[in-house]
Amino acid sequence: MHDGALCHKPKSITKFLAEKDVKSFPWSGYSPHMNPIENLWGIVKKRLKKINMTIKVKTIENLIQIWHRDEIKNKCSILIESMPRCTELLIKNKGMHTKY
Repeated sequence: MHDGALCHKPKSITKFLAEKDVKSFPWSGYSPHMNPIENLWGIVKKRLKKINMTIKVKTIENLIQIWHRDEIKNKCSILIESMPRCTELLIKNKGMHTKY
């Protein structure tokens, strides 16, 4: 799937897919929330911004803490379970952005 963003569709990939006759699904660039990992990364980024990270090792340690101690992985299940509702709203809005 390609969401239409040029950074996600380099010419080399587009050419490869065309040569192999791989069909892509149309995907609305207006609905990034349809990918649960985007929402999960948003949550992680908000938490990371609250922490002073000056070196790579500290960043990695903080990511591990956020994932394990802050129970962020439980959010993943919640986001996945919300997908049917998100999909219904997306269909209702004919592929346009939803406030979900």
